Amino acid sequence: MTTATATPMPHPATAAMPISKLAFLHWPLMDYRNAVDLTEPNEGLTEHIGNAKYSLRLQRYWWAARAIQDGAREAAKQGREYVVVDLGCERGWMKRFTEGEEGTPTNIRWIGLDGNLDHPSLEATSYNETHECDFLKTLPVDANTADAVVCLHVFEHLKDVEGPAREVARILKPGGVFLAGTPVGPTPLAIMRTKQLIERDRQGRNRHWGHVRKFCPAAWRALCEHAGLDIEMMTGSHAIRRTKSPLENYAWWIRLNQSWGTLFPSLGQEVYLAARKPAEGETASNPGPLARFWGYADWSLPAAAVLMLVAVPVVLVLR
Repeated sequence: MTTATATPMPHPATAAMPISKLAFLHWPLMDYRNAVDLTEPNEGLTEHIGNAKYSLRLQRYWWAARAIQDGAREAAKQGREYVVVDLGCERGWMKRFTEGEEGTPTNIRWIGLDGNLDHPSLEATSYNETHECDFLKTLPVDANTADAVVCLHVFEHLKDVEGPAREVARILKPGGVFLAGTPVGPTPLAIMRTKQLIERDRQGRNRHWGHVRKFCPAAWRALCEHAGLDIEMMTGSHAIRRTKSPLENYAWWIRLNQSWGTLFPSLGQEVYLAARKPAEGETASNPGPLARFWGYADWSLPAAAVLMLVAVPVVLVLR
């Protein structure tokens, strides 16, 4: 199933400002009490977040929307449109949250890809193009088309991730960015959990479109490196989340959770990353052995343990 309007010729490259490693902490928060209205029919969204001003549950849309908005503003300065491929568009929430605030650039062209385009709210979202497709096969998008590919909570459902990652790199323009998010865990636990999920799937005990792998930051680094993408930002989402909690009305609570995720990505419940396709004439970085070890090693558990060892005595002394 495909709906489309006339597709412009792909731009050969995109000039964009790199996404800061600490972007998560300085992007302005989104007031979801207003944004919820944009997602009607919202298919239970109100029940998910209650009347929370800031929702940790919906943070996955907030950060990707901020990155897309920043990229679109840069493209507007160049007098061109900004092409976003929403890989796993499902109900169209990503587009609605991105366009739901005053000042959002109007030069964004949306291409939605999903295995099922029958969600009732998707049609009302008015993507420029939608394509029903299998993510494990060649994507129905020309090479060097997208300024950004956003893919939130999809890769943990895929039995093969290297093929889709290479497809993402193929459809990105030189200089384009991959915005991704999955559940996350410390490396040893992620490896063990992935083995359990694979075995459960092999035995036919996995529900349709269930999780078949658990990611850790090191797995994402390796996957992006093999696909030829350079990670610019990687962060955990939050330490503690209780949906509809009164605490989610306070910016300081959200920022505290975000700070934890920035310090300890593998302990941040969900991991979000921005990975850039090298610009024309450039190649993906090839870190040396020391840089590779430092980047791939999971320091979250030992660092958190040291922090607790220091913090507990300080708290006891100050009592």
